[in-house]
Amino acid sequence: MATVSTLQLRAGSGSIPRLPRHLNRGLEIVYLERGTLEWEVEGRIETVRAGSVFYTLPWEQHGSTHEYEPGHRWHYVIFTGATGRGPGDFRLPPQLHFSKQEARLVRAALLRNRRRCWPGNADLASLIPRIVRECSDGHPLASGARIALGTLILGELSRIISATGTPQPPLEARTALIRKFLLALESSCERPWTLAAMAGTCGIKRSHFTRLVREISGDSPLEYVRRLRIERARRLLRVTSRPVTDIALDCGFGSSQHFARIFRQFTGLGAREYRRGKNKPSGTPGRSTAKRKK
Repeated sequence: MATVSTLQLRAGSGSIPRLPRHLNRGLEIVYLERGTLEWEVEGRIETVRAGSVFYTLPWEQHGSTHEYEPGHRWHYVIFTGATGRGPGDFRLPPQLHFSKQEARLVRAALLRNRRRCWPGNADLASLIPRIVRECSDGHPLASGARIALGTLILGELSRIISATGTPQPPLEARTALIRKFLLALESSCERPWTLAAMAGTCGIKRSHFTRLVREISGDSPLEYVRRLRIERARRLLRVTSRPVTDIALDCGFGSSQHFARIFRQFTGLGAREYRRGKNKPSGTPGRSTAKRKK
């Protein structure tokens, strides 16, 4: 993580098994590059999918609703110069290149409603990782770049929020078909799925199927199946006393050894450790490195 005095920024990239409930003293914007997360802000739960942008205001407590397996990746920036204890005194950093009228429009967009997760776009997918890199750059010109990037990010996010309610074009037929397939896959993830079988079910070439699944979920098709299997296994470990080997086989794993390796890869724990309740969150909010958030 880097701290910037000129614009008062903190930024970073990475992932964490669980984001404990915490409060940032500033405006935070997160771009989720990969994976799916379920985050809560002020008691409201929102699903954050790959390609989405999630933001919180200085007074809003937020965190994840339960532990998450590795596989997601985000980039975040916190405008610590954005202050306020509530909507009435919320202020943006004065160094940004906004006129007074523009600042009012940005502020109004951010406060418009209670929703905090919005669809990202190509601009934010580029700008947010870029400002993370600039925050670690000691070049004399990096300060100006951070101010320009911060202005662009807030302006673009405000445009997305303000455009809510504008009719959206219908989903491409193949994308809609894959979304429907992925939903149905939750109840059949134990089947011996192969890439060819999944693509064939949707009637789509494997390369195109792989690209669309990655765009929708952030995972490759086979990784998505493994994620669903591990989620089912975690649920069974929590609510039943069935033997671990039985759970592994019922979830589609060919052997307990394969299950053990994949389960640890996704959760960082052994199945029996998880069942005993040792899935405690780790990490301290607000103190991250480039590899671990806050």
